[in-house]
Amino acid sequence: MDLTLYLFNLLDMDGRASYLWEHGEYVGGIIDGQGRSNYYTLNGYFVEVELFDEGDAIAAVVPFNTGDRYERMIRGIPLDAGIVAEVTRTIHAVYPVRCIM
Repeated sequence: MDLTLYLFNLLDMDGRASYLWEHGEYVGGIIDGQGRSNYYTLNGYFVEVELFDEGDAIAAVVPFNTGDRYERMIRGIPLDAGIVAEVTRTIHAVYPVRCIM
């Protein structure tokens, strides 16, 4: 069963990490002024794995599809256009944009 972003978010951090390792696809990593993070695609959304400043311990596993996390990821990682297009199509299929005229 593919977990939606909302169902994924209901899992505790260990559950999110386990599901991500089994089903996610690694996109890339960033080290910048905001810290260290690795990014994955999973079931039509992205997941950020935040690491503590020291060592390799995981601080958080956070799903997202828009916002500051998305902006940081696309600024910091040279993404394959196909990955971004595929996730964007999935997001719009699940959350269609409605035009009000």
